[in-house]
Amino acid sequence: MKKILLAIFIISTTLCFSQQTLNIIPEPANAEEKEGTFIITSSTRIAFTTNGIENSAGFLNNYLKKYYRLQLSVIKKNVYPENTIYLDYDNKHISVPGYYTMNVNKDGVSIKAHDPTGVFYGIQTLLQLLPTEKSNNLTIQQCSIVDSPRFAYRGLHLDCGRHFFPVDFIKQYIDFIAMSKMNTFHWHLTEDQGWRIEIKKYPKLTQVGDCRNGTIIGHAPGMALLMEKKFRNHGAYSRMYFALLIILLSLSKMCSMK
Repeated sequence: MKKILLAIFIISTTLCFSQQTLNIIPEPANAEEKEGTFIITSSTRIAFTTNGIENSAGFLNNYLKKYYRLQLSVIKKNVYPENTIYLDYDNKHISVPGYYTMNVNKDGVSIKAHDPTGVFYGIQTLLQLLPTEKSNNLTIQQCSIVDSPRFAYRGLHLDCGRHFFPVDFIKQYIDFIAMSKMNTFHWHLTEDQGWRIEIKKYPKLTQVGDCRNGTIIGHAPGMALLMEKKFRNHGAYSRMYFALLIILLSLSKMCSMK
């Protein structure tokens, strides 16, 4: 009997997953797949209704240009024309930060949200529906999605105190934070292995603190720091993706440095 129940469970689970093509991470609160598709072509337009959405519209257009070599027209319009990716606010329903709805039909894509963050999250969901192969015609499954963050604090941590990472990696890390609809980048920049951020008012923090004579487990000495200008650029980059940047500075750890 147990073997029969197990077999039924495995078969039903397999069928369930085989029918599910809306592979979105994190999983939306509600997602309904519909029959048919919509195809993004070079004649498709990105339309937004009001101020505060233009940055997300530009982000979407830049993404399509970078990864698919497809550049669309971006317009400000209060109606929903055909063959358009339409971005708008919707304050009549749930007033939850990050809340959005997305509807894909034969005429286009409509993303409506409570705030600019929700519009951006809707775009991130749309990007996950795009095909992985580069093409001038991007086919998207018709669907209806309603989603909002389950947790208010959704963060990812990176330790650059012990293990220093280059600028390009940090930006890619923030890209993954945005893709996963997280809203906090927790950045660890000081440890007894080194003070990794330049503060011009206190130059000795980096003149002395960015290198040390090994660690207690015998690692070789090293030296790497993040210049103040680049640090500010990362902060702006993080804000552009609606992620709060939190810096961790372990002052007590610096007492062991020489």
